[in-house]
Amino acid sequence: MIYGAGVTDDAPLSDTEIDDRMRAAERALGSAPGETVPGNTALSAARDALKLLRLGLMTASENAERKKDPAKPTFP
Repeated sequence: MIYGAGVTDDAPLSDTEIDDRMRAAERALGSAPGETVPGNTALSAARDALKLLRLGLMTASENAERKKDPAKPTFP
């Protein structure tokens, strides 16, 4: 699915759908550096922020699942 200005569906997104969109944002940013120091700084910050947001989402999702089913094994 391509996410763009034409997306008007306001249905709630699952954690998986949110992660998919954040991955798409990471791919859209690519790995090329910016031409200027400010541009490169913005790209680096955005890439780092997306990584941290995805990690936080994954951790929160796993914690929520564990609360639903405490018998599930925990992984460090």
